[in-house]
Amino acid sequence: MTRILRSRDNQRSKVYKVDGWLLDRQEFYIGPTLQASEAFVRKVTGNKWVVRKWGRIDPEVKAGRGTRWARGGTRSLILPVWARHRGIILHELAHGYKDKNYPFAAAHGREFCRIYLDLVRRFLGREVHDQMKAKFREHRVRWKVKRAGRPPSPQALRALERHRQHRRQLALAEEVRQRYNGGNP
Repeated sequence: MTRILRSRDNQRSKVYKVDGWLLDRQEFYIGPTLQASEAFVRKVTGNKWVVRKWGRIDPEVKAGRGTRWARGGTRSLILPVWARHRGIILHELAHGYKDKNYPFAAAHGREFCRIYLDLVRRFLGREVHDQMKAKFREHRVRWKVKRAGRPPSPQALRALERHRQHRRQLALAEEVRQRYNGGNP
């Protein structure tokens, strides 16, 4: 079985503190029925802006019977009754979009937080987004994704390949020299 190596999840407790603030906002509580939560999930995952930005995921929404934790991914969302809240659902959907687009990134890393903030802005409003961003700053949560920079030009890639080939030839020549000189320089 292949094990996927991910970055260390250093921000988890900080993000959960911000989630606690969002969870206290009762106006985003959907209600105890799973159908209402599923309707909100379909509204988000079917949104053209979301699909264009991160692609399509179609998670199965499951009741979280027997568990205390909400979980999210590309295939399923597990929502106990306490987690049937728009903010928590967006948090779990952000995990799904992060897994699809950044599979090796930390579970609550910069990429996740960027997606989460964008979803909050789109579905809970700019005011909540700005307050959440302030909470991220207060708790020192990093959400700005580092830019990758410009990709190398074809000429630079060819030069790099020539350099690597030259280094391989030098290493091979050194190995042959060592073999025929009995290890003497």
